[in-house]
Amino acid sequence: MNNWKIRLLSFLLFGLVFQVQAQEQLPLEQVLDSLETIHKVDFNYDPELISGKSLQPIDADLPLETALTILRQRTRLDFKRLDQTTISIVGVVSRFTLCGYLLDKDDQSPLAFASVQAGGRATISDDQGYFELIDTNPEALVQIQYLGYRTIKRQAKFFKSSCEPIYMVANQQQLAAVYLQQYLVKGVDKLNSGEYRIDFDKFSTLPGLIEADVLQAVQAFPGIQSVNETVSNINIRGGTHDQNLILWDGIKMYQSGHFFGLISVFNPQMNQQVVLTQNGTQSQWTDGVSGTIAMKTAGHVNPKFKANLGVNLINADLFLDLPITQQSSLQVAGRKSLSDLFTTPTFDAYFDRIAQNTEVTQQQANTVNTNQSFDFYDTSLRYLHRISDKDRLRANFLLINNKLVFTENAVLSSAVESRQSQVTQNSIAAGLQYIRDWSPNFQTELQAYNTDYILEAINANVQFLQRFLQENSVSETGAKALAHWQFNDRFKFSGGYQFIETKVRNLDDVDNPVVRTLSGEVVRIHSGFAGVALADQNSNWSGNLGGRYSYIPKFEEHIIEPRLRLAYAFTPELSAELMGEFKHQVTTQEINFQNDFLGVEKRRWRLANDSTIPILKSKQASFGLNYKKGDFLIGATAFIKDVNGITARSQGFLNQFEFSEANGDYQAYGLDLLIRQNLWRLQLWSSYSYLDNTYDFPSLLAERFPSNFDITHTVSAGIAYDHKGFKASIGANWRTGRPFTLPVPGSEIVGGNVNYGFPNQNNLDEFLRIDASAAYRFQTGRMRFQVAASVWNLTNRKNVLNRFYSVVSQQLTQVNQSSLGLVPNVALRMFY
Repeated sequence: MNNWKIRLLSFLLFGLVFQVQAQEQLPLEQVLDSLETIHKVDFNYDPELISGKSLQPIDADLPLETALTILRQRTRLDFKRLDQTTISIVGVVSRFTLCGYLLDKDDQSPLAFASVQAGGRATISDDQGYFELIDTNPEALVQIQYLGYRTIKRQAKFFKSSCEPIYMVANQQQLAAVYLQQYLVKGVDKLNSGEYRIDFDKFSTLPGLIEADVLQAVQAFPGIQSVNETVSNINIRGGTHDQNLILWDGIKMYQSGHFFGLISVFNPQMNQQVVLTQNGTQSQWTDGVSGTIAMKTAGHVNPKFKANLGVNLINADLFLDLPITQQSSLQVAGRKSLSDLFTTPTFDAYFDRIAQNTEVTQQQANTVNTNQSFDFYDTSLRYLHRISDKDRLRANFLLINNKLVFTENAVLSSAVESRQSQVTQNSIAAGLQYIRDWSPNFQTELQAYNTDYILEAINANVQFLQRFLQENSVSETGAKALAHWQFNDRFKFSGGYQFIETKVRNLDDVDNPVVRTLSGEVVRIHSGFAGVALADQNSNWSGNLGGRYSYIPKFEEHIIEPRLRLAYAFTPELSAELMGEFKHQVTTQEINFQNDFLGVEKRRWRLANDSTIPILKSKQASFGLNYKKGDFLIGATAFIKDVNGITARSQGFLNQFEFSEANGDYQAYGLDLLIRQNLWRLQLWSSYSYLDNTYDFPSLLAERFPSNFDITHTVSAGIAYDHKGFKASIGANWRTGRPFTLPVPGSEIVGGNVNYGFPNQNNLDEFLRIDASAAYRFQTGRMRFQVAASVWNLTNRKNVLNRFYSVVSQQLTQVNQSSLGLVPNVALRMFY
């Protein structure tokens, strides 16, 4: 009975309280009037916005900000303070998810790592160009930025909510429009400028490559090869390696190989693109009378931390992409050989290859070489800062080191004497670039760089208690100012000024007896350049026409160099192109003796002196036809090239001209042919090159004779597969043998020396190499992994790369330089 009364009393009290509260609900307008009186403020609003809304009175003792918070929660309206006494009331906006796919307007390729900002929040696009910002206010200002493209600024409400493509327009639309996509394999394109571009973000794979080695990859193009299978001796249309301009983010590099040429010094994790030019070079580039290889690191600011760690049978490497601020990021990469920890069969094969026919392995009478070791490392840095929507800054740094050491031992006076010999090859380079977009059609660029290279060898002779020190160093400083002006959709003008100062130093120092030879040269060059590019999607014509003027005060030399590339499309499938250029360079590499620098890297850089070492000057013309229909492509290019001012010592003669001091020229003409077909997920290609390359050294021989780099026929073919993280390829390279000189039959030795016959009249046996590689990428949680394997020279064929003769104990001895045999490699990489 008592419990029943208590429950009834509680029910009555609850109803009374509910009735009182219901009676305290007041119109919102009345509540606002009360707050205006209490807090001395004014509310601005549309009467229809608050019509029909009511709520309980707000305690007069509460602070104004607390009262406004209660109003927001109970009315679902937004109360914004315009100043100290005025408060605006607006309706709450319905938020939505802002999303889309960022694509290039011209070729519809995805733009990865673009910056998207809205309402104080930010994100970046993924590998497919997709981005997403949830809970976005339609009134928020959206800003989309991507390096080299026009910034998009508009309110979020003007974007569609269905995640459709958003097209971005390049600031310089015609700068690198694609002329032929997938020219060789996925990620390899031919541009309107006549250049070839490899985009390593899209790159498939090439046979024998465990990673995307830049200088190995460019050798897949017709007309480009290495007669001795190295990246430090790349021959473009019959030229020598020193005739190639190699750039890393605009910095000229004088060293290109680790392991003295077997792998590239440029870390594959840092390079995003490489542009190859064989002819019709842009007027802004000097040097490189045979070709230009220009590498570029990524140009976008990455707002998210990225890292990867890799290891293979030669080296380990680490790559970091570090966001510094929302407008800046830093990339750091390091790589080091594993030889300090252990050696592998792959590492040993590379070491044996570079040590062939050198002081490292040659044993003299009563001497023994021991404790041979080799080590290399490199460090790369790239800093990007987007100062504003129109201003961008880039800084680069690169450090390269190679060191080979061995001990020479001999018994002297019943005691063992030991001395250490070594050779080191190092480079250090830095560059700075500033870009300003004055308008969507006008851009300026300032560049400056310094690069230093040094090759040093200490050759210790135990028997004669002698130390022979050799040094070859290059120090170059360059500065460039250029401007790009897009007249309209068809024409773009580029022009500017460049200054280069190059210093070369050579030292030969013997301590017993004391003999010291030191030489140094400096050459300064002032250049102006200009060019006009034509590219019109509504026209059948495209091309570039430009020129370069250079003045060399030291020689009082004025050089004018025209550059040309014209293309005409007869039909959507068939097109033709005409290219030509004049170029020059003042640097060259020469060989004084085969055992210089322990015979490991015999070449030393020299500067032109306008007498014994002339300025190299080249003229080149080519005509090509391309036919592309669907996934089928065939292209053929005929060319002719003249290079004047070469020296005999720069050509690496191993015959009667080995020690000759002579100047001359070479002429190369030939044909490059490529056929490519895509079938299903397979990419098939085959290329053929014909080359006729001859020397003219009037002071050595009255008639022309074959060049040391005259590879008459070259054929390569391959097949690649790329799908869902798995890549594989296999290919073959065949070519006719390299020219060499035979001694005169029956009279091989005269006066204790080899009696050579007509130079380069014979050829080595045919060269054949089959390579294969595969890689698979997968993900586990937040970590991604890639496993890869490659086999170089799958059949273990012993190819002879070069041959010469010497006299040993009055007997003729044949010396061969052989290629790498079967060399496997495996790699594991972890991505975060």
